[in-house]
Order: sequence, then structure tokens, then C-alpha cells
Amino acid sequence: MIGKWLTVVAIDSSNEIASFSNGCGDAKNYCISAPGVSIYAPREIAQGSGNYVSWNGTSMAAPNVTGVAVVLRSFYPKLSASSIKHILIQ
Repeated sequence: MIGKWLTVVAIDSSNEIASFSNGCGDAKNYCISAPGVSIYAPREIAQGSGNYVSWNGTSMAAPNVTGVAVVLRSFYPKLSASSIKHILIQ
């Protein structure tokens, strides 16, 4: 399975791993960090307000990594998922 996925950890504004986020550990060869603290994002639709709030979590970090992967794929559509992962980690 190694080579097909990434582990994402959340970092804060000081580029430190957020207190709530696990480190890379055994996943160090396929781990990437992204902002995950005080991310301004829409309030959950289920709450119905449509307001924006500040969120913390790896659930805020992972979409940043996914967005970069999508941009890479849009510029280089023939790249494999493994190649995109390699580029992101490098």
C-alpha cells in the first residue's frame, strides 16, 4: 500500500505540529504537513447558518494537500497518483 497514499498532519502558524495532530512517525516517508489551525471555513451546512468560523483539525489540513494535488493533476494530466505524491513530498 505504501506509495499510493499520504499521511497529512496539521501545523500551526509557527510551522509546528498542532497539539491535536499526530506526528508522522512510521509514516515519515509518505507524510506531509499543511495548515490546520485557525482555518477560516464555512460553518457546517447542518447547522444552517451559512456563516464562516475558525476551525482546527487535520480535516482542515487534508483539503489543502488535496487542492495542491488537483492543481498538479490539472497541469500535468498524465502524471500518476504515485508521481503526484512524490512531487508533493519533494
